[in-house]
Amino acid sequence: MNKRYTDMHEILRHINHESENLKAAAGTLRVMMEGHVERCGNPSSLEDKQVKNRLRFYASFLENLQLRALAFEERLRNEILLVNNSFR
Repeated sequence: MNKRYTDMHEILRHINHESENLKAAAGTLRVMMEGHVERCGNPSSLEDKQVKNRLRFYASFLENLQLRALAFEERLRNEILLVNNSFR
């Protein structure tokens, strides 16, 4: 089997794992945000507003990283298919 093909499969395995980690982290952050909203309701203090804004930023950041990981995973799958089909 082609070394590049084997390496691509290994990279894909790691990307898949990291995508799962990002999904879990985003879910955890969502639960934290829900807990913050339950505790504070409509935050009135500056500190509560800052916490809410930071949580929202990090949730968005993790979701964007997850989308990028999924897109990279799909591109790599396409490359693997191309390599696989080229050596038949």
